[in-house]
Amino acid sequence: MVAKVEANNDRSYNFLWMFVVLLIAGALAANYYYAERSLLIRMGGLLLSLVLAVGLASRTRGGRLGWQYWCEALEEVRRMAWPTRKEVLQSTGAVLLMAFVMGLLLWGVDGLLLWAVSALNEMWWS
Repeated sequence: MVAKVEANNDRSYNFLWMFVVLLIAGALAANYYYAERSLLIRMGGLLLSLVLAVGLASRTRGGRLGWQYWCEALEEVRRMAWPTRKEVLQSTGAVLLMAFVMGLLLWGVDGLLLWAVSALNEMWWS
């Protein structure tokens, strides 16, 4: 009996997902079709359609799992150990310094190779 209820719910969830996709596609098509209308009105319609689509999607199992994943991801971000301003500035300075030093090194190697090829070219063709 429980399996039968689950099968019916899966069908209704598929219908909801299809409706969500059609709602978003319709909103995008309407935004394109009414391009001459005010941007504020079109964005309001898109936002309303998006809110409706998210509300409908949240009623499905996949939507609930997605919302749970989002909440867990935000919780994980809050628990992260973020670097201090001093650490960020020191790291950025080190990266910029290394980029400058590598740029100078590659510029020197390029100049050396250009000189060597020019010297070989003059020896070969003269």
